[in-house]
Amino acid sequence: MGRPKGYIFSSSRGSSTPHYGSAYINSVEKHSGSCPCCDCHQKMQCASLGMSWWSVDLTTACHVIFDTQEAQCTAVDVFYDDETSKSCGRMKTLKGVEVLARNFEADSCKVRCVTHNEHLALELQQVISKYNYKVWTVRNPPLRAVGRLCLIVSHPHGQAKKVTLGKVEAVQKFNSAKNRLIYSTDSCPGSSGGLVLALQDDIGPGTEWLTWALWTSVHCSKAQGLNRNRSNCEIQLLT
Repeated sequence: MGRPKGYIFSSSRGSSTPHYGSAYINSVEKHSGSCPCCDCHQKMQCASLGMSWWSVDLTTACHVIFDTQEAQCTAVDVFYDDETSKSCGRMKTLKGVEVLARNFEADSCKVRCVTHNEHLALELQQVISKYNYKVWTVRNPPLRAVGRLCLIVSHPHGQAKKVTLGKVEAVQKFNSAKNRLIYSTDSCPGSSGGLVLALQDDIGPGTEWLTWALWTSVHCSKAQGLNRNRSNCEIQLLT
């Protein structure tokens, strides 16, 4: 079916017009049997030889990858940390295979990629474990108040990873289950879908030492998205 008329990039339906976005990985799991690769030969090889494959599930913005058809045309670069990542072979590329879930209203979706590179899969699992530990250390013990810090990790214009800092400007009610963050953190085209980390006061003002809740979400620059910067549009990245 593709993108509905009037939706962002809907005018490019049926074309191979490339565009860039960002994402963050949620989980990496090992599987056996038939692999969901678009390459049928690879599927047969997995099933007949009992080869293992790994699913890499990630979150991005719905307007970056809209449906499974787009996911199957998507290349996901990981470990694109700086300008030398490509030349030194550090950066690896995964194949997108399926959109697992989509929230049109919040402009977010979960996408599955696959790889047969066990070393890469194990390395990604280690990164996730380190990230989860770091999140725990932010929450425990309480931190001295430093303001309502908000950062975005993304790949603006399809370039190497960038981290931009700002502050949470407001928290609005989005629906019965979710809030919307408005923040001053700068972004560029290509930042949509990137990881948003925001520190939010759990206790309230009036104390020097506070316990902070870490909000983790997807960056959406469009007005209908769950989280956006204060200008409601993508603006120049400040370095």
